[in-house]
Amino acid sequence: MNHKKKSKMSNMIHYAESFEQILRFDFCETSQTITVIKRLPSNRIFACNPPKPEPDTIWREVYGIRDGQLQLLKSEQGEHIPAHHVAEQFKFPD
Repeated sequence: MNHKKKSKMSNMIHYAESFEQILRFDFCETSQTITVIKRLPSNRIFACNPPKPEPDTIWREVYGIRDGQLQLLKSEQGEHIPAHHVAEQFKFPD
């Protein structure tokens, strides 16, 4: 039997691909809620000309106090609109 071992690098790459980022964290005193906006980066690129990155997954979670405990009240998915591709330029000294 030929068993291949996974390298540490492949494990690190897999971990980096599935890493959530917190973009924003807000506390509202009037409603006593915490709003967290999260992002899951996409590592894919659409094969078109020019290549475009696949939009990241974005969602918002709202936490509040219910029955004396901090609980998730609402979670909703948002839309990520990537920045536009900047055209290639060539510059030469005058």
